[in-house]
Amino acid sequence: RGRWPSVVVVHGDSDSVFGGPSMYLLPLLVTLATSLETNDCNVLDFGAKGDNKTEDTKAVQDAIHQCAGVNGGVVVLPSGLNFLLRPVLILSHTTLQIDGNITAWPDHITWPNSTTRVCPTTPYGLPRDKIQTAPQLESLLSAGNSTNITIRGEGVIDGQGWRWWPLRWRPPGDYWHNCRPSLLEFGRRAPFYDSGVSNIHVSGITLKDSPFWTFSARMMDGALIDNVKVYTTGCGYNEAPNTDGFNIQGQNIIIQNCRVRNGDDCVPIMPPTRNVTVRNITCECGNGLVPIVWPAMSASGEGGDIQDVLFDGAYLENTAMAVAVKSLPEFVGRVMNTTWRDIRIKNVAQAIMINVYNQNFDKGDSKLRHVRSEVGISTISSIKIQNVTGSAASPGKINCDPDMPCKDIDMVDVNVQTHGTYTCHNVMNINSTRCQPKPCA
Repeated sequence: RGRWPSVVVVHGDSDSVFGGPSMYLLPLLVTLATSLETNDCNVLDFGAKGDNKTEDTKAVQDAIHQCAGVNGGVVVLPSGLNFLLRPVLILSHTTLQIDGNITAWPDHITWPNSTTRVCPTTPYGLPRDKIQTAPQLESLLSAGNSTNITIRGEGVIDGQGWRWWPLRWRPPGDYWHNCRPSLLEFGRRAPFYDSGVSNIHVSGITLKDSPFWTFSARMMDGALIDNVKVYTTGCGYNEAPNTDGFNIQGQNIIIQNCRVRNGDDCVPIMPPTRNVTVRNITCECGNGLVPIVWPAMSASGEGGDIQDVLFDGAYLENTAMAVAVKSLPEFVGRVMNTTWRDIRIKNVAQAIMINVYNQNFDKGDSKLRHVRSEVGISTISSIKIQNVTGSAASPGKINCDPDMPCKDIDMVDVNVQTHGTYTCHNVMNINSTRCQPKPCA
């Protein structure tokens, strides 16, 4: 069996994303090139049992080591079996063919810590030298400093997050808030983005009940995520906290034909990031499609830019928000050249939520100045919101910094069945056409 080929991403110009003469061209073109034939490594041949009782971590890791190499290989987890795993490291030039199921080791007490990475155990927004840390719990499946990785199949990867979620509300709260393991992690999320990945293809699988972020990517360059389902048995933050769907940072990334039901952000995009397309996606229960100016380790005075992002075709139901940008006053960065178009919503709390004071602050301008930190300003500009229809409890808010207002926001055909009007603070050059209710009137 030949391994899946590398993902080669060809950039379109900015007009192809944002509606110029080349608007009918795909903003990112992904070519799948042919590759050399490689051998299969069936994990059963390495001692795996697949009985959901015997730990199969060593057998799966041994199969990956055997198949990895210049020409790569296909590691097969056959159908009809359930493989019980602790953390496994995926190497370059490897395809995981997941036709059976994977279940995470059930005991969080014996879940391994990272020997190289840490996570913050103090609240958001402190200077880096004031942040206290602890060892990061390893993700179930992860890859770093690697290239040409494919994960495909019809299997389910079950993180048994319901065993972990109640810990979020127990002491020490900040530890359990930040340090729980992700289900699938590419690159390393903290404290530094120093372990990137490239040419990644993930398709077909279901990611169920992650303890923390479901799909995490840092320093990802060139990726296609297609037809992946994210599912949590808990609905919303109180039931499945921090279970982000696709939490990504990098460049040249396509996420398409995916469905997310979770307890936090559906597709959060973190800085620095550029050239991302998210299309034909469904979000339920959590938050929306949201660029977030939020630095590693949540350190004040840090952040980065998010630019050239397209959300094209989405359905959101029972989420806290739909179209969104958020930050905190302590963080520094820019969100620009970002478009949402053809968005359908049903029973969301806020249709639009653009807020540099996190997602819930809704006070007057004097209060905004009162909470503002002197070390950080997030700026939001060149935003397009087109063809948003459906129902929401509130149209939402656009709350920006008084010293750096949001500007150049274009809203066309944004028609929401709702009550009330938008809450707006510090917004310049907002243009609306055929919108109901009228934004920032």
